[in-house]
Amino acid sequence: MCAFVGSALAPRIARNTSARTVLVLSGASMAAGFLLLALAHTEPWQFIVSDVLLGFGLGLGLSVLPVLVLDAGSADRTGVDTGIYSTAKTLGGSVSGAVFAAILTAMTFKGGRFPTETAYETVWWICTAIAVLVAAAAAAALVIPAPTAARPHTASASTAQGKAAGTA
Repeated sequence: MCAFVGSALAPRIARNTSARTVLVLSGASMAAGFLLLALAHTEPWQFIVSDVLLGFGLGLGLSVLPVLVLDAGSADRTGVDTGIYSTAKTLGGSVSGAVFAAILTAMTFKGGRFPTETAYETVWWICTAIAVLVAAAAAAALVIPAPTAARPHTASASTAQGKAAGTA
C-alpha cells in the first residue's frame, strides 16, 4: 500500500521539484526504514513503521527511475535504454538476494538452520548503507545539469516529464 502511495505521489513531487529530487527522497526514506530495522526490531510497531518508510521509498524510486533513464538517452535508443534498465534492475535483485541468502545461511545458530538476529541486522545495515549511497548519489546529481528533452513527449506526459527532467 505504501509503495502505491509513493508511486502515486512521485509525479506530483517531480513536477514541483525534479525526478532527481524524488530519487533523493526515495533513498532517504528507504535508508530510514532499514536503519530503524537495524536499530529497533523487537516490537511489531517498529516493523510497521519500517515497512511504511520502505514501501513509500520504493514506490518513489521505482516510479522515477524509468523517467530518469529515458530522459538521459536519445529517442532512437528508447528500447535499448529500457532493456538495460530492466536487466540491471533484475540483475541487482538477483545478486542482492543471493548475497543476503548467503549471509543468513552463514550466520545461523550453532548446530541449527535458523539465522541469528545478527544475521538479519547485518543485512539491514548493508541495505541502510546502499540506500544512503542512493540518496547521496542522487543528491550529488542534483548539481549536474539535467539533459535537454531529446525525445518528443505526449501532450499529457510532456509537462510532468519535462519538469522531472528539469526542462519545463
